Amino acid sequence: MSGTDRTGTREMIEQVALRLFAEQGFSHTSLQQIADEVGVTKAALYYYYPSKGELAQKLVAPTKSDIDGLLDEAEHAEDVDSREVLGRFFDLLVQHAPVLAAMVRDGTILGHVDFSAWTIEWLQRFQTILVGQDATIERRARAVVAAGGLARALILIQDGSIEEVRSAALDAACSALGVE
Repeated sequence: MSGTDRTGTREMIEQVALRLFAEQGFSHTSLQQIADEVGVTKAALYYYYPSKGELAQKLVAPTKSDIDGLLDEAEHAEDVDSREVLGRFFDLLVQHAPVLAAMVRDGTILGHVDFSAWTIEWLQRFQTILVGQDATIERRARAVVAAGGLARALILIQDGSIEEVRSAALDAACSALGVE
């Protein structure tokens, strides 16, 4: 199998796995189901991903990398526009919505990635970016509500367009922070 074929198969495995994890849940999706849909043997699937946990880690890694990148950039910015940073965060959440859907659908996937620890780290970093390191408890709580609320709004509000949800969620997040 050439390198291109392997890359294509790997991408196909990831696409099918993510769809099945989001539709059925992580614990209810078997590697055999993924292999069958991709059209490879289970042994071939094991060549690419020795375990379902490793496959989950691969699927979640781009989400972590993109959010870490946003936070790194904001931490090094001279002037932080809270609405802009939160808007970019919301946009990343939309971009990675299938991963979030898989995690919401079946939390057992979280046992295979360190998402809970990442979330805590991200919210701590958002506190510092949005309100500063020496902010009061109230200001830090507002920053956590602002950043954490964006993800919840995206997940829970399904009856509007993404643009409507983005606008309303950003307004609410900025209101929680006390900024325009």
